[in-house]
Amino acid sequence: MVNEKSVRSKPKTMKTPMRFKRSSSSSSTQKRKRGFAALPNPGKPGYMMPRDPSLPACTSLSTFVMSDDHIRGFERLVYKRNDCFINAIQLFGALDTVNANILRISSAGDTGFTEEQIERIFILKLGNNFQFQPTDNYEAFTDKIKRELAPNHAVFAGYMDDCGNRHVFILARSKDGTILYIDPQVPPICDVTQCEAIFRDRKVQWWLLFNSPEKMTPDQLRKVGFIL
Repeated sequence: MVNEKSVRSKPKTMKTPMRFKRSSSSSSTQKRKRGFAALPNPGKPGYMMPRDPSLPACTSLSTFVMSDDHIRGFERLVYKRNDCFINAIQLFGALDTVNANILRISSAGDTGFTEEQIERIFILKLGNNFQFQPTDNYEAFTDKIKRELAPNHAVFAGYMDDCGNRHVFILARSKDGTILYIDPQVPPICDVTQCEAIFRDRKVQWWLLFNSPEKMTPDQLRKVGFIL
């Protein structure tokens, strides 16, 4: 888990939190429901390719401590179109305000990060193997979060459309059990009626970040590009 750090806070007005609704099940829904798995590559830009089987298997949903201070104290002083990953790790407390805005000023704020780059950053930070795992079913995506996300914790999520356009964001569970959609590129906490309708109707591949329970060995770290 990412440890909480103190962040210079500046109170901001938050909108109504998003609550995921548990959808009623039906036979048609159950037939087409798919869980998280390595989906076949359909030959479209950006779809995930199979990963190296010699690396530790990523079987645990990655959850991170998420404090109210990190949410209320978020400051985005430079606005860039592709800074969604920078926003997320700043909200987790892995970057302070100054360093996050330095990244936004750099080319990273313009180009964004690929899924493999994001995974390697988490490997560097925590030492476990990390991998985005996809599902093409919205109910599987939300059910996984509702079952496994503890209060005051968050998951790193995202989606990708058929053209390869990607976006990442945070889903956090507050102390009272509410699941919040947090994305500084839109209102920090999304309105329930707007977000639920928009998400459910999207024809995209949904992502959640998973990690291996065990740390990677030096040989495995070298295999993914780290010099030890």
